[in-house]
Amino acid sequence: MYIEDFREIVLKIKTGIECREKYLDNLRKIDVSLVDSVVENKYVDSALQENDFLIGKLFGDLSDDVFWFLYDHKPGFEVVVNEVKYVITDIDSYVDYIEQVYNLPMKPKNTGTCEEE
Repeated sequence: MYIEDFREIVLKIKTGIECREKYLDNLRKIDVSLVDSVVENKYVDSALQENDFLIGKLFGDLSDDVFWFLYDHKPGFEVVVNEVKYVITDIDSYVDYIEQVYNLPMKPKNTGTCEEE
């Protein structure tokens, strides 16, 4: 997987999670019990399980790291790998950390030239 694709996918998922949390916060202002009926049901549970399954399959060895960033990370959290400390403040610092630790390649540049035989 290319680092650019990794960033795009993780950002899309993270943005969706944040959007749903804002929606739930707005529902809480109206009626706290309403949130329970919206969130705690078999339909939502199956969608969340499916999402977690797909994240696991898509990211493989990276999936634990991705789950951490999506669900547990708070700005300023630190990760130490091989005695190197990474401070994860946002998506950019997280992607930098992933790129350095997992060595994901960048997409090849298209030069737009044709090579002659």
